[in-house]
Order: sequence, then C-alpha cells, then structure tokens
Amino acid sequence: RDTYCCQHGCFIEGISLFDNKFFGLSLNETRGMDPNQRHVLEVCYETCFNAGFRKPTLMRTHMGVYTGGPAGELEWTSVPKETESGALASTSGSPAILSNR
Repeated sequence: RDTYCCQHGCFIEGISLFDNKFFGLSLNETRGMDPNQRHVLEVCYETCFNAGFRKPTLMRTHMGVYTGGPAGELEWTSVPKETESGALASTSGSPAILSNR
C-alpha cells in the first residue's frame, strides 16, 4: 500500500453509503465509480433539492447544472475486477465523465 506524507487531510464520512438505485445506476457501475463522481451526483441533487426541486419535477425540466471537480486520484488498481474489463471501465474513473453524471 502506498503511503503519503502530508500535514493535513480532509475526509468525507460515509462516502461508501452511496444509493446507486436512487440515481438509476447499477451496483456494478457504482463499485468501480470514482468517489468524486458519486459525490458530485449527491451534491448536485442536494443543491437542486434545497432550491425547491424534487426528482419527479427535475426529470421534466430543461435546466443546466454546472459543476467542476478535481482531476481525481483514483488509481486503476483500486477498480474492482468485475468492472475493469467491462463496458463501464472507461468511464468509472475518468475525470472527463465527472460533469456528465
């Protein structure tokens, strides 16, 4: 396991408690998904929810949601074996997909 030397760290509790069914994602896709992608989905939905939108009304709305994020540090060695060679492998850890979620 790699070790890192840094003075400070910031960690998100419960990042593994992602509700893939709520977002219409398969368990297989979620297993290999970069945690940044899961977090962006949750935060963007929470933002819309706090603005008064609900999932049923969002599905029928033409709206732009703009987001940004880090390039990501997910190493391909951490992608589960069942995901790494499947159709989802190219998008599950790609920083380019972050805003498409």
